[in-house]
Amino acid sequence: MRHLDPRPTARLRRALAATTLLTALAGAAAPSTALAAEPYPRVQLVPRDQAVSDPSFAGFKKKLDAMIAARDAGALRAELAPQVLIAFGGESGPDAFFERWKPAEPTSKLWPLLAEILRLGSTVEKSEEGVTATYPYAYAAFPDDLDAFTSGVITGRGVKVREKADEAAPVVTQLDHDVVKVPDWKFDPETGTSPPWIEVELWNGKTGFVPKSMIRSPGDYRVGFTKQGGAWKLTYLVAGD
Repeated sequence: MRHLDPRPTARLRRALAATTLLTALAGAAAPSTALAAEPYPRVQLVPRDQAVSDPSFAGFKKKLDAMIAARDAGALRAELAPQVLIAFGGESGPDAFFERWKPAEPTSKLWPLLAEILRLGSTVEKSEEGVTATYPYAYAAFPDDLDAFTSGVITGRGVKVREKADEAAPVVTQLDHDVVKVPDWKFDPETGTSPPWIEVELWNGKTGFVPKSMIRSPGDYRVGFTKQGGAWKLTYLVAGD
């Protein structure tokens, strides 16, 4: 298991940098007509919520879930670490966190993001800084021998892979928390989003499309909580490198 530093490993960092470069070079290129994919060993990352085995964290998470449901910005602020990290090489602290995410605003994207991440399991590691719980599970559990640049993690069970990027298209197969290859996320740096359907290559050589809502990049947002002095605090919410 990788050390639960919010920063990617050197391998993942190089892959994420390559992703950004290739996206910029791709621009508005037309959709690719890729050949059949090469088969590869099947890997599944079924999420486990390791952190809740600690009663103190289970209580903290229950309180946090209630804050998210109520969109309670004031209560959340009290749970932020003094140096909560929001970007690598950038500002930190509760004020910067609130400026970035604007949790008091009705349109804040923070609340659905936290709700999504916290349903995807966690890993736990002890260090000199304390005990750290990291969500989602797939971030820290992602195998080091797989290429993060060309991979995505399916975030549910029975996720349908369709022949085309269309809800009415025939189903190729169904996936359960599989790691799949992603030829191109087609990320738009101007809007900060990918299209609603992502093309994937499966372990058996087949290709298809899955909803963007059911697949995540290994370098997507992760959130960390550290127990110091007997209290849990949100210490980072970051993506990329």
